[in-house]
Amino acid sequence: MAWKVLHKIDKVLFAQMIVTQMLSKHCILTQVARKAMDVMKILPPLIVGEREIDMFVRALGDVLTEYRKFPGPMWELRNNFVRHALGSKRSTDLPRPVFV
Repeated sequence: MAWKVLHKIDKVLFAQMIVTQMLSKHCILTQVARKAMDVMKILPPLIVGEREIDMFVRALGDVLTEYRKFPGPMWELRNNFVRHALGSKRSTDLPRPVFV
């Protein structure tokens, strides 16, 4: 359901949400492969072992499991957008310095 809703809004949002959650919740750096594609690039270190691969697979499983819940991460994304928008508005409301 989350995938369908996000694809109606913007085709890149779902993959971007996964990338964001992988970094913020699991400290794993990934990247959206291309605009309008649900493909994620994995950016492992030069030497990656079985332990790191298992950690990645578990983290991806956790993130995807969270997306099956409603509203789950979609609600967090909305909250982050609102928080960012309010923060941007507040910073523009500050008085500008006057140079004499």
